[in-house]
Amino acid sequence: MKKRILIIKMWALGDILVATPLLTALKKQFSGCEISWLVDKDYVGAVADNPLIDDIVSIDWRSWQKDFRYGNLLSYILTGLRISQDLKRRKFDIVISLTPDKWWCLWFNCAPVRLALFPSNKPGFLAKFYTHFLLRQPGSTDHHVDRNLSVLQLLGIDGPYDRRLVFGIAENNRGAAQQFLADQPDSASIGRYVVFHPGTSQKTKCWSTDYFAALADLAAPDLRVIITGSKSDRVLAEEIKSQADTKQSIVIAAGELANMGQTAALIQGASAVVTGDTSILHIASALNIPTVAVYGSTRPNEYVPLFGSNALLYDDTVTCAPCYKSSCALVGKEHLSCLRKITPPVVYERLISLILAKT
Repeated sequence: MKKRILIIKMWALGDILVATPLLTALKKQFSGCEISWLVDKDYVGAVADNPLIDDIVSIDWRSWQKDFRYGNLLSYILTGLRISQDLKRRKFDIVISLTPDKWWCLWFNCAPVRLALFPSNKPGFLAKFYTHFLLRQPGSTDHHVDRNLSVLQLLGIDGPYDRRLVFGIAENNRGAAQQFLADQPDSASIGRYVVFHPGTSQKTKCWSTDYFAALADLAAPDLRVIITGSKSDRVLAEEIKSQADTKQSIVIAAGELANMGQTAALIQGASAVVTGDTSILHIASALNIPTVAVYGSTRPNEYVPLFGSNALLYDDTVTCAPCYKSSCALVGKEHLSCLRKITPPVVYERLISLILAKT
């Protein structure tokens, strides 16, 4: 009888992607198994076209938790019961929770075998709700891919494991990306291109728009630039284009594509990607596209890309970096100096080296 397995990892894009190597190992161990993935509705794009996922269970997590925070307990409980009953109807054999430290994940414990991967060495009372669990040892610097794969030990699945990220692109998304390029006024001149993805989750990770603009000028006329991102990133994209001298070499895709799959399709066709510390870095790695990543307040550490050719740039001469903070305490010319010290010529040199190495 085939196994039914539920993986719980609800957010964020990068965190979901580095958990996907679990799929390869589970499919290999349990032939014919069906794997479902429980995810917040805002992050469905991270798993939507994954060839190893049989079913996606999405929930409106923000709305559900808002009911709890604002005291709408009846609505919160009814929603929780609905989710729980839906999961139980699916008759899962195994649940793998990668966020067991969240107490509300107990609503999702719907299988006789319940595995938990705790992010610390102190799970507290939550551990008793799982049949098996692993703790993170103090001082551990394991890569998050390896950390996620370690949960397989609880199922008796020993390594070595395939550490490659699994990310699929549906044909309709690939076609939509190609159509987007074809619809550009100068589509005939779009040959080789590099993707700029300037948006990140916080300002201390964002390379400045004037630096991106200067990099676009350095790349022209040999490379076109396509700027990707969400609707909220469009302002950044327009700033970059307005500050560049070679505006005709830049195409803005930020806010123009329907989903993450279409963005990934553009990335798959690129000669290289330039970005910050964000999920696009992992998508490019999964697709084996050369990537230059600029780091400011953070460092690659446990999230370093494992595959593809990458240049991970940061400057440790700034004494307060990495600070891992969302805002910079420095003012004046020193503000965000950890990012400003990574200049466009430095990035351009690494970018061209990666592209030439691949050709």
